Amino acid sequence: MFLTRLKRPLTPKNSQFIIDTIVNKGEKITIKRGAQYPPVNVPQAVSNHARFRGNAFKQKGVSVFASNNVMACLDEEKGFFSHGKVVNGFSYKTAVDKLNSAKDYADYSKFKVLDLTSPGGKFYSHFLFDVLPKVQVIKSLGIDLNFFDKIIINFKDLPFIKEACELLKIDFNKVEGRNAQNRILKCNCFVSVSEPRDALYTSDWIVDFIRETFSSNLPISTSTSIYISRNLGSKRIITNENELLDELNLAGINTVYCEKNTVKQNAKVFRAASVVVAPHGAGLANIVFCRPGTTVVELFSSHWSDEFWKLCIACGLNYIPVQVERENGTMADLATLDYANSYLKLNAENMRVNSLLSLFNCSEN
Repeated sequence: MFLTRLKRPLTPKNSQFIIDTIVNKGEKITIKRGAQYPPVNVPQAVSNHARFRGNAFKQKGVSVFASNNVMACLDEEKGFFSHGKVVNGFSYKTAVDKLNSAKDYADYSKFKVLDLTSPGGKFYSHFLFDVLPKVQVIKSLGIDLNFFDKIIINFKDLPFIKEACELLKIDFNKVEGRNAQNRILKCNCFVSVSEPRDALYTSDWIVDFIRETFSSNLPISTSTSIYISRNLGSKRIITNENELLDELNLAGINTVYCEKNTVKQNAKVFRAASVVVAPHGAGLANIVFCRPGTTVVELFSSHWSDEFWKLCIACGLNYIPVQVERENGTMADLATLDYANSYLKLNAENMRVNSLLSLFNCSEN
């Protein structure tokens, strides 16, 4: 199983030999996972939400594609030609159409290229759970990351990305952000990894890898209760947060601004927490560092996804979703939200919390 392979001590191998082996096996190999999680209790507060996808708990298989003659389209929906033929299972029609009509491409024929791009990969939670696990997949095969001349990711210039590269001993000079010039490229040594998550379910091997990377050997401090503020951002903020903070302080709940910290600093904060309260957003990705049994209270008005509920399941955390008012004081009808036509509006919608009591006088059936 893949989990066994990930935990097995790696023995030095010739990276080119491993890549050639993948090419000779048909240019794609799949590392299978298996394991289906048993049924779980659905949070009643969100069971009828328009974005609820609570049926995806399978440990997804991950595939590695390698070619010594590739044309690649690295859009959000990717596509690949290997020796002039479409790579099935890795290619979307939209990307294939772009490759067929492309008049220009970036010539990377002199470089050995690793593609780590992923939909949404420049955002914190997607970088942690969709991009970085691809590094572990490559390492699990015995391929040395230093073998590559170019490592392409969604976006390079963010502090948490540089921090991750340093911890994983990735040469940051080899890292290249995806851009208009390299979205379509030609290469004679190219490796790509399929998406490690299905419907935003974070498998246990991803949880283990993220913890080992950022929080191994961290001491556990005295248990604390924390509130994650989004008010340094531009959307999904608590508009009356100053009033809320007064109540939180009286209740002994500390306020944390995750964007001010390094990933390792956040790992230390969340590992010490026994209660985490937060509006829906990327800060909740840090619950991956929480100890089993920690209570996570996720606030939302309209926009919500089941990503952090699923992460709580993977990490053994107690999850409580709480719907609060919209900024205008109304409550959204969760079953009738029109994401098809109003996604950006719903995604950015601010919130209002009338009382601290509304956060904790909630229970799941």
